[in-house]
Amino acid sequence: MANAEVMDLPLPVIRPDIQILAGPPSSEGSPSFTLYDPLRHTFFKVGWAEAIILDLLRRPRTLREAMGYLQAQTTLRLTPQELALMCQQAHMQGLTQGAPVRPVEDLLREAQARRVKPLTWLLHHYIYFRVPLLQPERFLRWALPYVRPLASRPALYVYLVISLLGLGMLLPRGEAYLKTLTYFFNLEGLVFYGVALTLVKVVHEFSHAFVATHYGVRVPVMGLAFVVFWPLAYSDVTDAWRVAERRKRLMIALAGIAAELAVAGLCLFGWALTSPGKLNSVFFVLSSGALLATLTVNLNPGMRWDGYYLLMDWWGIDNLQNRAFAFTLWFLRKWLLGVETPCPEDAAPPTRQAGMIVYAFYTWAYRFTLFVGIALIIYHQFTKTLGIFLFAVEVGWFIAWPVISEVRQTMAICKLKKPGKRLWITLGLLGLALAWLCLPLPRRFSVPAVVMPSLAQVIYAPFSGEIQYLGTERLARVPQGQVLARIGSQELLTELRLLELEAKQLRIQMDVLNVSGEDRSLLPQKEEELVAVETKIIKLGQQISQNQLLAEIEGVVYEWDDTLYAGRFISKDKVLGRIARSQDKVIYAFVGEEDIKHVSPEDQGLFLASDHASRAPVVVRKVSPVREEIVRHPALTSLAQGSLPVVKSASGEAMVLLEAYYLVEAAVEPGDAQELRLGQSGEVRLTSRPASLLVQGLRRFLRILVKESNF
Repeated sequence: MANAEVMDLPLPVIRPDIQILAGPPSSEGSPSFTLYDPLRHTFFKVGWAEAIILDLLRRPRTLREAMGYLQAQTTLRLTPQELALMCQQAHMQGLTQGAPVRPVEDLLREAQARRVKPLTWLLHHYIYFRVPLLQPERFLRWALPYVRPLASRPALYVYLVISLLGLGMLLPRGEAYLKTLTYFFNLEGLVFYGVALTLVKVVHEFSHAFVATHYGVRVPVMGLAFVVFWPLAYSDVTDAWRVAERRKRLMIALAGIAAELAVAGLCLFGWALTSPGKLNSVFFVLSSGALLATLTVNLNPGMRWDGYYLLMDWWGIDNLQNRAFAFTLWFLRKWLLGVETPCPEDAAPPTRQAGMIVYAFYTWAYRFTLFVGIALIIYHQFTKTLGIFLFAVEVGWFIAWPVISEVRQTMAICKLKKPGKRLWITLGLLGLALAWLCLPLPRRFSVPAVVMPSLAQVIYAPFSGEIQYLGTERLARVPQGQVLARIGSQELLTELRLLELEAKQLRIQMDVLNVSGEDRSLLPQKEEELVAVETKIIKLGQQISQNQLLAEIEGVVYEWDDTLYAGRFISKDKVLGRIARSQDKVIYAFVGEEDIKHVSPEDQGLFLASDHASRAPVVVRKVSPVREEIVRHPALTSLAQGSLPVVKSASGEAMVLLEAYYLVEAAVEPGDAQELRLGQSGEVRLTSRPASLLVQGLRRFLRILVKESNF
């Protein structure tokens, strides 16, 4: 066909319902436009050139007429081939009237590809799906005048002042506030929290809807969104893309977060003013729930919630997530594989490119953690069979499949673009890492440890009674034989007097039986009773004589109950403190089940104090063959930010280990022990026998698999 005939071909005409709306300036400062397709209720971001061409197609034109119009009325300069290609793309996207003539086989193949099987749909949507419930436009327009004062400038100042007051009143009682949270770690507390979060989310979504209505944005539907079958309120404010000013879009996105923060601030103030009770609990749940939901979910840009859209509008980068992912993948392919392809963000400044890379890595890490966490929740919340199946689907679909797809895409690019030398460097580093994982090499590992005395005396109350005298305190040096405390027991003295009276009465009865000859047969029985009572008197007298607690060794009182005072009543066997020889010290280390096989007597290691103030070489002396049940050193436990996972016992006095740990005793040279203080916590670094990390990981995985399969 001749070139003149091509120029006279008619161009497609854009659908009359397609709307082209002015958008905010792009990050580079150029004008942008938003294209709205009402049939699909979708928005597309287009540039200045695309908007001019789409507007050009409002009425029938030939290619020649279009080129003449562009040259005469605009500064846009395109070749006929470029203009025809853009028109063809608009036609293929379904934006123009009519449909391209295509073979029936192609249409059937596309329809078959778009058909989704019910099981596939369920697997794709069980984590997140929506149920529309309301069409709130009429209500929003009616209620907006009544709600608008709640978001006025004076009201915002009131919220701010009350929230600051509540925060200021919270700071001195922060520990009590956090401690209150533990009271809701039960089924009733979770239900209470669920109701509170539902109410907060309703306020959140209606805030979005009212602000959108205030700016003239239509809110067609509101309803429930289910995240792993957990219901959350949602409002459809997709039409906010119609708003050209980024500030207004920011206000719509920020409305829900601002409302939750206002609720949290008001409830913090209410919690600080009320005394413990139902109202105080309501204020606590609403404030903590609103803060947790805002800080961990809504402000998090890793998922497409409010925080993502706020960051997108603040940076001025539309479609931030996809663009950040594409640019980061391009960056990785270039610097790791040496594949040279066109940069998808070559116009962005270096600082913006670096921000996109940081955002992409953060989002990938957050999603990996989130999806693995959801998979574990699904596994534990359902039956074994269904839990394992859904766990595999979660990990496979959301973690493994994107990685496999990226590897395939990268391999396809490598076939077209020859990789550079960086590929061999990357493969070499990966090979070294794999060898490090596979080869049996000796490896260093650290275990929690504490400095303890090799010889110590436990000071405890031999009986219940009142403290009459205290002769020492914490960190005091005491000689052998010093009186540490004196305990008096009125109960024991009363019991002694009663026994003495009973013995006196038995003697009188025996004298009477000796004088009268009638009941002399009872005399042996009375003699036995008297011997028993006198034996009790002797033992009780010995016990009372132990009211003085003496230092059996010379040393330092490295532990002492500072709440003791003269006149206080204490129970039997209560530990008052401990005395130890300061020059004789050992290290007690807790080794996990995975590492205990690598520890043997005479192994050498290094003790490092948790405050990094001291260190000392150690030698393993004893390895306990029996796992420890409880821990007597609070600094090593999870209750004090330590690494040993424990829970309080039913009595609340003991700390019970949740995992298998074995006690290892290590000796310290006397010269090195001088730098260590008793009770000092830290870690001991030991060297394992040669072993493969990959083999160890596989064995651990198989053990977990066997355990969870109930074999």
